Amino acid sequence: MMEWRLRILLLILLCASSHHVLAQKNKDTSGRYTIVDPIFPVPEFPGGEARLKKFIRSNLRQVSGAKGKKVFISFTVEKDGRLTHFKVERGVSDKANQEAIRVMKSSPKWKPVIYNGHAERSRFTLPVTFTR
Repeated sequence: MMEWRLRILLLILLCASSHHVLAQKNKDTSGRYTIVDPIFPVPEFPGGEARLKKFIRSNLRQVSGAKGKKVFISFTVEKDGRLTHFKVERGVSDKANQEAIRVMKSSPKWKPVIYNGHAERSRFTLPVTFTR
């Protein structure tokens, strides 16, 4: 009985962590589909995805052997926007994993999920790419 609840919870967490997985689609005037708002609300870095990438690039230190690789980390975005409960979901090396977590721990507060007019805690998974 507990197994199906766990599966549903995992499915919800996976969907909520990637707003590209489930999104409402609207047709534009040319007949093509465009992705608009996510069905499930997701937390957001202040300034959006472009600012998040810039933040990571400017703060991530070079790690030997990690160039071009990604560390997938998950964390909780609290109601007040703080990031807590960091976990490496898929790592590269101990040094790269620790560096990815170090950078995200230094992140400014995020915009939390707003559900029914109230801020909510949510889990988010993020790939941190080593470009140098």
